[in-house]
Amino acid sequence: MILSGRCPVYMSTTPYSMHSNPVLYISSSSGLIPWRNISDYNMSSWSDLLPLTVEALPIATSKSPYAHIENSLQTIGSKNLLAIVGLYEEAVRLATEELHIPYLALTPVTSKPRDYTLELLPTLDQIGAAVYDLANAYDWSKVSVFYDDDRGVKIMEKLMTNYTLTIRGWRLPDVASEREVKKCLVEMRKVLVEQSVVLCNLHNTRRILDQPSADSDLKKLEHALLSDAITLVTSSYSKLTSTSTSHTPKTFREELNRIMRQNGVVGATGQLSFDSQGKRSNFTLNITAIGGAEYNTIGEWVSRVEIFDTRLRLNAQNNGNRSTPFPLKGRVAKVVMIEERPFTMLKRDHISRKGNDRFQGFAVDLIDEIARMLDFEYEIYLVHDGNFGSKKSNGEWNGMIGELLAGNATMSVAPLSINSDREEAVDFTKPFMTRYISVLMRLPRRETSYFEFLNPLSPIVWICTMCSFVVVSIVLYMLERIGTAPARADGPLQQRAPQITIREAFWFIFGSLLQGNTDSSPSTIPGRILTSAWWFFALILISSYTANLAAFLTVKKINTPIKSVTDLAQQNKIKYGTVKSSGVMSFFKNTKIEHFAKMWAQMSEIEPDSMVDNTSVGFMQVKEQDYAFFWDTTVNKYHTIVDCDLMEIGPPFDPKGFGIGVPPGATYREELSMAILKLSDRGRLHELETRYWGNRNCPDLSKPSSDETSELQIENVAGVFFILVGGIIIAAVVCLGEYVGHALLRASKLQETKGPENGYGTGEAFL
Repeated sequence: MILSGRCPVYMSTTPYSMHSNPVLYISSSSGLIPWRNISDYNMSSWSDLLPLTVEALPIATSKSPYAHIENSLQTIGSKNLLAIVGLYEEAVRLATEELHIPYLALTPVTSKPRDYTLELLPTLDQIGAAVYDLANAYDWSKVSVFYDDDRGVKIMEKLMTNYTLTIRGWRLPDVASEREVKKCLVEMRKVLVEQSVVLCNLHNTRRILDQPSADSDLKKLEHALLSDAITLVTSSYSKLTSTSTSHTPKTFREELNRIMRQNGVVGATGQLSFDSQGKRSNFTLNITAIGGAEYNTIGEWVSRVEIFDTRLRLNAQNNGNRSTPFPLKGRVAKVVMIEERPFTMLKRDHISRKGNDRFQGFAVDLIDEIARMLDFEYEIYLVHDGNFGSKKSNGEWNGMIGELLAGNATMSVAPLSINSDREEAVDFTKPFMTRYISVLMRLPRRETSYFEFLNPLSPIVWICTMCSFVVVSIVLYMLERIGTAPARADGPLQQRAPQITIREAFWFIFGSLLQGNTDSSPSTIPGRILTSAWWFFALILISSYTANLAAFLTVKKINTPIKSVTDLAQQNKIKYGTVKSSGVMSFFKNTKIEHFAKMWAQMSEIEPDSMVDNTSVGFMQVKEQDYAFFWDTTVNKYHTIVDCDLMEIGPPFDPKGFGIGVPPGATYREELSMAILKLSDRGRLHELETRYWGNRNCPDLSKPSSDETSELQIENVAGVFFILVGGIIIAAVVCLGEYVGHALLRASKLQETKGPENGYGTGEAFL
C-alpha cells in the first residue's frame, strides 16, 4: 500500500501536490499471496475520511532478482510517494531505502540494517522467545513448527541454538493445498508431537487451523494491521503538517519516518512503537488455545518486562494445570453422538423435551459423570449423516470424525472404536470400554410335532420298555402256570387251574405300568415277587417320564445350524453383513485372515445388498430375515437382553477400545482421559455397564446349558431294568424251589397211600 498526500515545499507556502497511485498489496516473483481484494477493505471510504489518497499500485515481477529491484525502483521512483504499506519484499525495501520512503512491512522483515523500514509484526527473535517461554511453562519437550519460507527455518535455528528444545519442522509450499496440509499433520502425529507452532502466510495458516471462524478472525487481523499502519502514517502526517517548517518531498519523508519511529500510536493491535532499528517494541502477544470450534485465551506474552517480572503471563486457571492450556472448566462443550442402543437413545417422549433431556443411555450417563467431575457444561447433538466416521474417496471424513475435523464438535462420545485410520485423523482418550466383534442372529424357529410326547424318552428306552412289558407278561403267566398254590391242611391234594391266563397276564402288567386297577392278581409267591419288581420299575419309569415331559413343555431345546463364525463362512443360505463406513467394515476390508477375507468378498462383491446403512436396518433384517449381522459385542449383547428371539454367536474377535474422540491436538484430551481413569478406579464405569448389560432374563440358547432338558437315555434308566431282571430271576428261582419242594411233598404222600400190590395208584398231573 502506498499513501500519498499534499505536503508543503521549502520555497513557498503554496501546497505542492504529490499525486500518486498508492498500493494495497505487492505481488512478486516469490509467490507471496495478496491479502484480499482491494474492495474488501473499502479503500475509497478510507480516502474520504483521511487527508491522504489510498490506492493500489502493482509492480511488475521478474525472474531475475536484479530486474525485479530495477522494476521496483522505476515504479516507486516514478511516483511522488509519501509512504508504502504492504507485504515485505526485499526488492521493495531496497528501493525505499534508496528513495528515502518509509516502508511499513506487514510481514516479518529478514534484513539488516533498515533505516526506512518499519516492521509491524514481532521479529523472528521475539517469536522464538515467545515459543520457548510457552514450551517451558507447559513442560513441552517437543514442538512442531509449520513454516513456508526461510524465516521459519531461521526461527527454528534460533530455538535450537539458544534453548534446550526438540524441534521438528514441516515445510509447506507457499500455496499449500488441503491434501498437503493433512499429509504434514499425519506425519506429525506419527512422531507423537502434539504441540505445534504455525509460522506461515495467512493462506496456509487458514489451511492448518481448518477452523470455521479462522477465516473471519484472520481477516480481522489483516484489517487491524492495515488500519494500524494507516493510523500511524496519518497521525505522523498530521503532526508534521501542523508545523510551519518547509520541506522538500525528500526531507518531508525523512522527517515523517523519524516521527513514526519516535512517537507511535495506539491501534487495533495495541501499542504501535518501534526501536531505533524499526522493530516493533512494547507489544503484547495474546496466547490462544484452539479446541474444537472454540478459541480460549490462556495468557499473554509481553516484549518488555520490568525487573523481577516475567514475559509470559498465564491466566490463573492455567497456572495450576500446565498440561492443559485449554481447560474444559466453565465452558460449554459441543458433544456429537450417534443413535445407538444402549449408548445413545431418544426417550419415548423426546418430542416434548428439550436439550440434553431428550437423550438417555450409557454414553449420556458417561458424559454427565465426566462433566460433573471436570465442572463444564455440554450440549448433545446427533451426527447428521448417521455415520461413525470413515474416509471417503476424496480424502475427506464423514460421520463423527468429520464433525471433529470440521470444528463443529468439541468431542464425540459414542461407541467409536479406535483404529489406525481414525487415530491418524483425530485424537482419542483412554478407552472407556473394550469391544469385540460378534454375530447377531435370529433364533431358529422351533418345529412342533404331533408325537412330541415321545420326546422325554429316547427310542431305545421306549423299545426296552415294550420288550420288558412282553417278557414280564409271559414270565408272569408261566410262573402262575407252573407255581403251586399252598396246600390245604384239611383236604387232599388235587390238580388246580392257574389263576391268571395269558390274556389276563398282559392286561395286568399293562395296567400296572399305567397305574390302573385290574380284576386279576398273582396268587403265587414267585408271581408276586415279579409283580413287585415290575411295580418298582413302573414307578421309576413313570415318574421320570412325567418329570421330563413337564420340562420339555416349558424349556425350548433348539439346535442352531450356525454355532460359530466358521460355520457362517462355510454356508451360503444365510446372508451376513455389517454397517457401511464402520470400524467393523474396515476390519473385514483390511484383514489378512483367510476366512474373514473370504467373507468380505462375499459381502462386498457377491451380495453387496448385505451391507446396511445403519445399525437399525441391520437389526431389523436380523429379526425379519435369515440374516447374520456383524457388530460390536456390547450392542449385540444388549439386543439379546431385550429380545429373547435373538442370539449372539461367538467366539468374539478383533478386540478394540471405545474412546472419546477430540479434534487433533486438543489439549483437553488428558483431562478427559484422567476423568475416565478415575471413574474406572471408583467402580462407576462398572456400575454404568451393569445398568445396561447386567440382567438377562432370557435363556442363552446359543450355547449348551446345565438347565437344558434332554431326553432320557438308556444309561439314565438302566438301573430299573436291572431291578426288573433281578425280580424275574428271583421269581424264577423261588418258583423252581416251590416246584421241586412241592414235587417232593407229593411224591412222599403218594408213597404212603400206594399199596404194595397196587403200584403207584392214581397221581396228580402237574403239567
